[in-house]
Amino acid sequence: MEPRQTSGAGAESTRVRNVTSNPRTSSKPGAIRPLLAHSGVMRGWSVERASLTWLVACLLLAPMLAGQPATAGPAAPITATPGAPVATPLTTPLAPLSAALAWRDRAPARIVFLGSSTTFGSGASQPAHSYVHRLVAMLQARYPTAGQPAPVLRLSAGAVARSSRPGLQAFNAGIPGATSATYAGDLVLYGLARTRPSCVVHTIGTNDAALGTPVETFRANVQGTIDRIDAVLGPVCHLLVHSFRRAKVPDSTWAGYGAALAAIAADRPRVHVADASAAFASRDAGGADPLDLVGSDQVHLTDNGHLLLAQLVGDALEAGMGTWQQRRLLDTDEDGLRDVSEVRGSVVRQRVRPCTGGAKRLLRVSTNPLSADTDRDGMTDGTEVGGVMIGQRILLPHAGGVVRIGWTRTNPGTPDTDRDGLSDNDERRGTTGAVWGRRTDPTRCDTDRGGSSDGREVRRGTDPTASGLGG
Repeated sequence: MEPRQTSGAGAESTRVRNVTSNPRTSSKPGAIRPLLAHSGVMRGWSVERASLTWLVACLLLAPMLAGQPATAGPAAPITATPGAPVATPLTTPLAPLSAALAWRDRAPARIVFLGSSTTFGSGASQPAHSYVHRLVAMLQARYPTAGQPAPVLRLSAGAVARSSRPGLQAFNAGIPGATSATYAGDLVLYGLARTRPSCVVHTIGTNDAALGTPVETFRANVQGTIDRIDAVLGPVCHLLVHSFRRAKVPDSTWAGYGAALAAIAADRPRVHVADASAAFASRDAGGADPLDLVGSDQVHLTDNGHLLLAQLVGDALEAGMGTWQQRRLLDTDEDGLRDVSEVRGSVVRQRVRPCTGGAKRLLRVSTNPLSADTDRDGMTDGTEVGGVMIGQRILLPHAGGVVRIGWTRTNPGTPDTDRDGLSDNDERRGTTGAVWGRRTDPTRCDTDRGGSSDGREVRRGTDPTASGLGG
């Protein structure tokens, strides 16, 4: 799930800075090496005594080394333990975006930017210098995929009709002059329904403050917009950007707008705030503005201002997705499998006897961390990996007895593990066939070993759990 780092002279200018320091920095615990390098101490000792000395030294030095970070290196693959869901579900405000970026090599990871003229790109000398374009370029460099990065598109039916290729995609729905009451109307909601983003960025408030919109009204408008988006999209994440204060807006008023956004985020689990106001204020953007962050109209950002805002929002996105240690524990779709396990592949320990191809003893399956039921067969991915008890008795006259279908695991990446024409969930539940309604083995093409697949027997109206009795 970690992003692949770019290299080269230009990488530094396009890399999103992570506000959380990386705890997996490399260290060189060299305190033990001198104990072995002093060969004179070891001369004449027996192997057993040397081993004992080494053990004692490790025990004495353990407390000193306990606080040192582990040597950096590639993380070992994590696989789900069958039957063991995540013990303590962990979430971060922007977990849906984190999961989408982890899955970006297989499906689009989409972000939609809502707001007013700042989001639209007003004040920038060219579209590529606007805050949205700069931020997306930074994220695409940090989370690359094969092929050329997708350009930022306007949120319209024509733009949406196409971008099904994998990778990070961004759509700009900024409306110059928009306020908290107008920035996400019906057309924007339609575009959101078509794009199905994992995260929505709201940069709103400057026009409201200039027009004197009460803080309570502003808060209610933003909350209402989030509610409407969630009603259309389901569990997506939201980043609320508290941007720069205009010169004519009192500090206390602008602080109230920031407090309103913070209060919204505190009440909702998938909402995070990017407070860029303090960074602009510390650079005196509303006063002498020595870094030329705001244009001469005192309303729109310059290229420098757009760049600073892109960096600040990028930092907030990274912080909202959590540290790498937190991301390794996320279960965004709450299916009992951690996101990292779903992306890298869960191990399904099960012997499968499909109708076509040879028998398999072990499956490694990647599943979608944003979908609790990747193959849409009615069972969650965690249930399929962990397994279920079927318990159906199977009559085998030719084998001289009765067997029982026990604990069975299925492939969460395909709805029909044994390729017999019946979904795994139908076989597990016994909802197959109007005549028998028996539970069959979803990992064996021919449950009763009678020579016909379970699907064929169900279609013929014979019992797929008893060979020799019309099967």
